[in-house]
Amino acid sequence: MSSQQFEGSKTSRLLSEEIEEKLDDIRSRLTSILAQLDVALSTRASEATLISILAQLDIVLSDVQAYLLTYRYPPSTAYFGNDTAPYPDWDALAIAGGDITLGVVVTGYAHKTICFISDAQGTLTIEVLEPDGATWRDFNVLGITANILRSYQMEEQATQVRISFSEAATVSAWISLGVA
Repeated sequence: MSSQQFEGSKTSRLLSEEIEEKLDDIRSRLTSILAQLDVALSTRASEATLISILAQLDIVLSDVQAYLLTYRYPPSTAYFGNDTAPYPDWDALAIAGGDITLGVVVTGYAHKTICFISDAQGTLTIEVLEPDGATWRDFNVLGITANILRSYQMEEQATQVRISFSEAATVSAWISLGVA
């Protein structure tokens, strides 16, 4: 097993343990609420008592919803990768003018922040994949000042995003994704 595979399996195992702990917590909270509800209904508890129990249930269900969103669309940060083999990350990478990155899937993420820095002045073009799944279109064009970190927050929906830079330079580029 390579060290990369080991790291991946270790990460999967830790994630599985975290999921199992969260599910156990939810199961325990629901069991407690059901017991309270059973007692309240069998003793014909007051409306205020029932409302209190249902409020606890609402909190648990909100936690479940937030938890599911976190694991369906976990917040993440990814470097853009070059569009030519061997597809290196744009992490202090020397690129030719006009190089384009691979597309990064952003479906389901409400917040997308593209970060870019270059040792040369130039133009950064942000492209989005059209719904046909084959055509890329220019979404925005940003002027870049050498050695100044530039970030761009993209709130619009898209399925994939990629970038290109107009000049030969050493660049770093990444995207941070979040749901809320």
